[in-house]
Amino acid sequence: MLIIRKVKEWSLQAEFDVAANDQGRVDLIIGTDSGSEGTTSWYLDDISVG
Repeated sequence: MLIIRKVKEWSLQAEFDVAANDQGRVDLIIGTDSGSEGTTSWYLDDISVG
């Protein structure tokens, strides 16, 4: 069996103002929507927060 996967690379840069709690903690939640009706695999291999 041969599986061919098309890899699509893109980047997104955005700035947000956030407020930390009393302990200095900020939670980051990342969500996606494929728009596909079938099964979709989605891999995020590099996420940077600074």
